[in-house]
Amino acid sequence: MLFVNSNNKQEFIDILEKAIQTTKDLRYDFREEFKIPFYRSALDLFLQGRKEDFIKLFEWFKKDKNKKYVIQDGLPYFEIPFLQDDYHLIRIPMLAIARDSYVLNDEYYQTFEIYGDYIKNINSILIRDRQRFDNEIICDFQITGNLGKFQIKYQDLEKLKNSLFTVYIRYNDYQLMNIKRILKNHVIYNQRQFDFYTTQSNNLGLLIKSPK
Repeated sequence: MLFVNSNNKQEFIDILEKAIQTTKDLRYDFREEFKIPFYRSALDLFLQGRKEDFIKLFEWFKKDKNKKYVIQDGLPYFEIPFLQDDYHLIRIPMLAIARDSYVLNDEYYQTFEIYGDYIKNINSILIRDRQRFDNEIICDFQITGNLGKFQIKYQDLEKLKNSLFTVYIRYNDYQLMNIKRILKNHVIYNQRQFDFYTTQSNNLGLLIKSPK
């Protein structure tokens, strides 16, 4: 997605249009090769001539740090704020959201919600160095339905070298996903907006207002 920061996005658009032209003689719909719904939706917008929405979609994906998610029938979706048609909700293959955390007997516990297509294919939860792949540790975990929990002893964390780490869920043997920490819970109910959010003092706050 280098073109998001490019000053000449039209050059990328031209290259993509030429690439699409080469698919016209294929005996199958090449769009079926796009397995990730987000990229398939972006391609559909492009093919419909909605180039501005195509660009805005990638800019939003790259730059919006407080994305909104929707769960429908146990499946996760991005909520795209500037699209109100069939692309307002775009499916996500897997989504994990951090909930409560606590420390008991020198052991860290983290609960989370998890939704998506591959819950039964989760292999492990690992804490991995952002720079070095040999500086990581695997955590014990349990998942029941859409609720999960992992724990790790601090004496085991002491074995790791000082660094910055990311917590991943590994599934399908090789795929990795982050656990999102949602700072705001945004809901529209009876034409009013309710936002539970984390204040600057790390307290729970609530904002209620009527949408414009």
